[in-house]
Amino acid sequence: MTRSADRLRTLVARSYRRVSLSRTRLADDHVLRAVRKTMLRKSYCVMVTEGPSGSSARVVQPHAPDTDLTVHLGTSAVSRKAGEVARTGSAVLVYQDDARAACVVLHCDAEIVDLDPAGRARWFMTAWLAFWPRGSTDEDFVVIRCTPHAIEVWDAFRGVTPAPFGLESLRMVRTPSGWTTNPQGAQMDETTEQSDERYADRCRRSLSAEQARSLAETEAWAHVDKDRVHADWDVLYREIAASLDGARPEDDATQALIERHFEIASRFYAPSREAYVGMGILYAEDAAMREFHNAYHPRMVEFLGPAMRVFADTRLPVPRQAATSTTRAS
Repeated sequence: MTRSADRLRTLVARSYRRVSLSRTRLADDHVLRAVRKTMLRKSYCVMVTEGPSGSSARVVQPHAPDTDLTVHLGTSAVSRKAGEVARTGSAVLVYQDDARAACVVLHCDAEIVDLDPAGRARWFMTAWLAFWPRGSTDEDFVVIRCTPHAIEVWDAFRGVTPAPFGLESLRMVRTPSGWTTNPQGAQMDETTEQSDERYADRCRRSLSAEQARSLAETEAWAHVDKDRVHADWDVLYREIAASLDGARPEDDATQALIERHFEIASRFYAPSREAYVGMGILYAEDAAMREFHNAYHPRMVEFLGPAMRVFADTRLPVPRQAATSTTRAS
């Protein structure tokens, strides 16, 4: 009986392979249609983000993809995924369709988008009133946009079955001219260095935009007592320099000093999390800023950047989030 069953399974497996190979279709337009159909068939997908202690995965309820496969989904402003998206600017979405023997993996640039009331309402599902009774106006509700830059797909039902059969998914990458297959298997995931640089660039842009807006709204910071600010900076930097040797960015004493740094900076305007990280980057990259700060201690800039990043990650809210120490898993 066992021998007969094994023989039957062998015949079925070989038949499945033969039929599937005869139906293989790997043209770019067909593959993209297959990807979209798999995504549209599923109400839920798995979202993977990266945190300080490694990867985090959870099931989410996304909206249907846009024509370019961009995906929007709602979440709590204090959720783990919101914090990790704000920190890294990336996410992976996984759609699995067992009934069609299909799987789509989207490697995405991800961001929390700042929307007007109409935009927030557009991406709010009625069923979510169970979680946000005030609807799209709830301050805890934020929208994450995931824009894929690379795709992996296997779809036996629609013939997307590249060689070696069953052992390799088809890879596509977004180029300036559109999506194209990547049969040689280009790197799908960003390296840590690439992810960090992408985030650093967002922080630089946030700082520049917020400073420009504040300067325009306050007549070049006319409300600020600049002599007092410079005096307070001097006192603070002398204290940091005196305590720097042997200190760590995450130490409580260090963070108390950085809190004072943030308070002084906020006299001009209250920088967002990303803008404050961008300020630390500016200290290192601008020659005049670097010279000014390192006059207090040769490692002042080297120390301030990471310390400000710790403060931003632990004390400053993600976009549209009220300051809180509570983070919800998922």
